[in-house]
Amino acid sequence: MGPADTVVWERFIRANQTYFDKVAYDVKVGTGAEFDTVVNPETGGDAGGLYKKKIDVIGVKDGRNYIIEIKPRADDRALGQVEGYVMLVRRDLPEISDPRPMVICESMVPDTDFFALQKGIEVVVV
Repeated sequence: MGPADTVVWERFIRANQTYFDKVAYDVKVGTGAEFDTVVNPETGGDAGGLYKKKIDVIGVKDGRNYIIEIKPRADDRALGQVEGYVMLVRRDLPEISDPRPMVICESMVPDTDFFALQKGIEVVVV
């Protein structure tokens, strides 16, 4: 999460302190780099995680798993991003059952709420 995203997340958490039972931040998914990422062969140091996609937050509430993208101003790109993360979670983290997409934002570009409704993505404006 970048600094502007963190402001949105902290506002959400202050207003909804019991919304999630637990959370994980910057969860890595995806294939990563197409080159050798070992930076220190002697110690096994590997920078591969730097090249993977990072989910802002995975939240769990009452056994339901939410894949969360945080944006100051949500748009159709944020919806596509969270949809992609859900697909990668299904592939890379099968222990996370029934991942549900969610976007938390301060505001939305016009029509984003319509797109989200059509795609089944929960959007929370804080």
